[in-house]
Amino acid sequence: MNSILYSKDLISILEEGLFYPGIGIEEAYKQLDEYRARQRMEVDFVISKFELNSPFRGQVTLDSPTTTHAIDLPIYLRNDFAELRLMVLAMDSLPPEPESIHWQKREINLQTEICFWAPFSLIDDWNHPVGSMKSNLSFFKPLVSQFSVYVTDIYKLFYRKIEAHGYVLSNQISSYTHLEDKVHFEILNREIDLVKPTAIIVLGKAALEALSTNLLPNKGLIFPEYQITNFPCRVLALPHISGAANGAKSKFVKRPEFDFIQADSWNGKLALMALHQLGFWL
Repeated sequence: MNSILYSKDLISILEEGLFYPGIGIEEAYKQLDEYRARQRMEVDFVISKFELNSPFRGQVTLDSPTTTHAIDLPIYLRNDFAELRLMVLAMDSLPPEPESIHWQKREINLQTEICFWAPFSLIDDWNHPVGSMKSNLSFFKPLVSQFSVYVTDIYKLFYRKIEAHGYVLSNQISSYTHLEDKVHFEILNREIDLVKPTAIIVLGKAALEALSTNLLPNKGLIFPEYQITNFPCRVLALPHISGAANGAKSKFVKRPEFDFIQADSWNGKLALMALHQLGFWL
């Protein structure tokens, strides 16, 4: 990946939907791009959770205290030779828990500040991937070889609510997830209108269920297919590419009708299965 691509229109969507206007999210993108180029972060770009727009701010400033607030900024992986665009849609970011060594040398107030990253750590080194980046790239590289790919989340903000018995994830808090039409889908629909994807790939059952009120299912097909309400775009549902979803992924890639597709990894086969199906649609 040569650079992180974003536009003024995308900055406007994020700032108008998530933050006070002019909060400076472009600086976060610049910092992530600098990390991509150097593979090190000099200083974390953070904002206060009190700078969120009201629907989000209310979720993290009322009731119980919250921690590990995070936003994966949408990124665009451009293929200069591809005319068609894909959107890959996951549910939300999932930063490590507060006790993780991940946070020990970072000057972040986990209870009051929001940190930024990129979906699936796609700003890590593509030439020398390590850890989960290897399996992530086995999915994304085949897609980027055929399409320009925009990667985003349904729930832009992630946080953990601190309870007596432990942590509750934001995607499990109904008062947050039920902001759907007012907040989450308003931002997502503006992203779709901006990107104008030929198709959308939804990763994971949880993301599909979160999106379900905006989907029209087309039943009776071998491949799970949907259509976005009021938008001429097909939606392909796949298991999540994380290791935590290996059970669902294993069943999916071992379906006999796809035995003719061979790959070095389950994520690689998942990508090739998606490209095969998209070839019939497009």
